[in-house]
Amino acid sequence: MKKYILVGCAIMVLAICLIAAISIIGQLRFNSAVKREKEILLAKPKEIPDMDFEDEMSKLPYPVAKWLLASGLDGQNHVGAVKLKQVGELRTAIGKPWLPIEANQLFVTAQPGFVWDAKIRMAPGIYLNGMDRYSNGKGSMLIKLMSIANLVDAKGPEIDQGTLLRYLAETAWFPTAALSEYIEWSPIDEKSAMAKMAYGGIEADGIFEFNEKGQVVGFSAKRFMENEGEYKLEDWRVVLDGHENMGGFIVPTRAKVIWELEEGDFEWFRCKVTAIEYE
Repeated sequence: MKKYILVGCAIMVLAICLIAAISIIGQLRFNSAVKREKEILLAKPKEIPDMDFEDEMSKLPYPVAKWLLASGLDGQNHVGAVKLKQVGELRTAIGKPWLPIEANQLFVTAQPGFVWDAKIRMAPGIYLNGMDRYSNGKGSMLIKLMSIANLVDAKGPEIDQGTLLRYLAETAWFPTAALSEYIEWSPIDEKSAMAKMAYGGIEADGIFEFNEKGQVVGFSAKRFMENEGEYKLEDWRVVLDGHENMGGFIVPTRAKVIWELEEGDFEWFRCKVTAIEYE
């Protein structure tokens, strides 16, 4: 009997070691894939076309120009690439527990794109890896369990639209992109303006909201939401606050992402930006 117990324990230990080894190898492969995607983005041209700063600012709706000046734009500090770090939490449905998350993100602006990679803690010793990508007008979403098994590998026109909107919303963290030729602004009132982004054959628009200080505090749009394999346009909102000087620009450091559904608001992601590096 004792012999069988020892054999059983040995098999269990070997199984645990095997799973751990496979997970480590999977993590290394995932990290390598993220690195490769970021290298592809960074290899893109970063030169920003020359522009007359005062002339471009004069063409913008009042609250947008006020936002850019309040953020610290001076016509000399255009940004070609952005690296940032986030900590936060997300959940998969209303009433589900919040899961801690750590993420890194790279943006490029001349040819708009980003790579967002994250680790989501499900339980002690159990995690998910996520990578969202937007490049050449195309988007993708990859989620892996323990860096091994694909849980989500999504692509297509709905993902393209969603990642474009996400890039547009997240220009709040690199406001020089508001002057990019692929973004067109339209006035609404003294505290809001509509931005339409067209790139890679995809167009989408959303509304930026600003406070009395000129700081950006929100973004809302119609974005495709997936539910059991079906996509439907839903109201999507990003709430921004905690403005600080990060790397030379005054930007929001806290964000909440909310789906405004018929059955009620579903806040599914919240984060704090802990570091930003501009190039």
